[in-house]
Order: sequence, then structure tokens, then C-alpha cells
Amino acid sequence: MVCIVFLSLTSCLKDKVEHPFAGTYDCQVQKSYWDNSGESADSVFQKAITITSEEDTIDVLGARIHENNVEYGKTISFSAGFNYMNFRFEPDSVYINLHYGGSGSISSTAYAGRKTN
Repeated sequence: MVCIVFLSLTSCLKDKVEHPFAGTYDCQVQKSYWDNSGESADSVFQKAITITSEEDTIDVLGARIHENNVEYGKTISFSAGFNYMNFRFEPDSVYINLHYGGSGSISSTAYAGRKTN
């Protein structure tokens, strides 16, 4: 009987263990915009972002990737046309770059943040 209760508790606890990359990161964000008319804008601000994990997937700003493909120090890249995203986790931080282009304009956003929880 004790064994059954122990197994039940450990299986419940196992489901609640978060992936080490999941959590909130306090990021400095650098955002830039340019267009073919010569207009441009730059801004720097702080923003908290949340990296989530669900089952075997990690979600980074809407990009979902299998947890087995993510490791500390490894840069992960996605691209589609003129748009791309890359990110890298370190033991206590995350670095993310987003780039959107096409139709005469380009925007670039870089996140650099430390994990807060």
C-alpha cells in the first residue's frame, strides 16, 4: 500500500517539473526599424518575457521547438523568406534576435536577459 501511494505521488510530481529553460527573463530590448524612404527609429527598453514549456516543447516568443534540440550555448535558428529568428540559452540567461524584412522595410529586435525565476 505504501508503495502504491509513493508511486502515485512521484508520478504527480514528475508532471510538474519545469524545463530548466522555462521561466521569466528580465531583458534589455534593442529595437530598430528602417525603410526605403530613409525613415528609421531606434529604441532600448526593459521587458520581462516568459519562456514556457509544455510536454516536450519549449516556446520562445511563439516559436516552438522540441526540448531535445535546445541546450546551453547552442544557437537555434528559424527562417522564412526575409524573416528570421535565432536564440541561445546560457545557464542564467537568454539571447534572442528577431529580424523582419520585405516590402521596403526592415525591423530588428534583440533581447538579452537574465532569468529571474
